[in-house]
Amino acid sequence: MNIFFLTSLLFACIGCTNSTTERAQSFKTNEESSTERYERENRRNSSYDDYLIKFLFITGFFTLMLVVLPIQGIYKIIRSMFKGNRN
Repeated sequence: MNIFFLTSLLFACIGCTNSTTERAQSFKTNEESSTERYERENRRNSSYDDYLIKFLFITGFFTLMLVVLPIQGIYKIIRSMFKGNRN
């Protein structure tokens, strides 16, 4: 159950670090970067990061609700069927 939460958190962290390194590399290659341009790109990239994090957490939540919990319920039903009335 916690695997999907941790996986979505991992993907969110990877997405944040990738956009940060891309931003840093683009400023190294462009010598003309001004503070206005930096602020504009920072606002745009942070909004993308926010959307990515929200998307991954929502996806992880629905995966948990629609996949993991029903499988656990089915497993319990099957286990109780084969268990029977043994003492």
